[in-house]
Amino acid sequence: MPLNRKLASIAVTVITVLALLTVSITILNYLGYAYPVEGRSMLPTIREGDLVFIVPASTRDVQVGQIVVYHRGGICIIHRVIEKIVSDNLVLLKTKGDNNPVPDPVLVSDSMLNGVVVVHLPYLGFLAMSPYRYILAVLLGLCVIYELFYERREKRPVK
Repeated sequence: MPLNRKLASIAVTVITVLALLTVSITILNYLGYAYPVEGRSMLPTIREGDLVFIVPASTRDVQVGQIVVYHRGGICIIHRVIEKIVSDNLVLLKTKGDNNPVPDPVLVSDSMLNGVVVVHLPYLGFLAMSPYRYILAVLLGLCVIYELFYERREKRPVK
């Protein structure tokens, strides 16, 4: 097998694996278990482009110091719990980004809470963020076209 063909084969394999990872991350994000980090408020603990995985939880289950994912106004926020406020039967969470000077202006209720972060993986969140996932899709399409073209060219009978 010529060197160019080996390199092309390796490139196609790498791009295919990245594309499968992107699809998996997108599905987990859609289901609410994985979130790409798109800000710098949790530096240095969590960086932009990291991927966090959560387990669903209620505000009662969350402990001070844990990192949670919650939504407010259609935006997902990943911040640390700095205080747990219990009033009657209601439990609210006060959160703050590690890199932010002040706590978040809104207390987190059960209806806002997505879950508690259990794992974060550096850089994998980029695969689920625009424009990276679109670039990867284009590269995968080009790989498929290359494979089809190369295979046909190789199988063509010699005259």
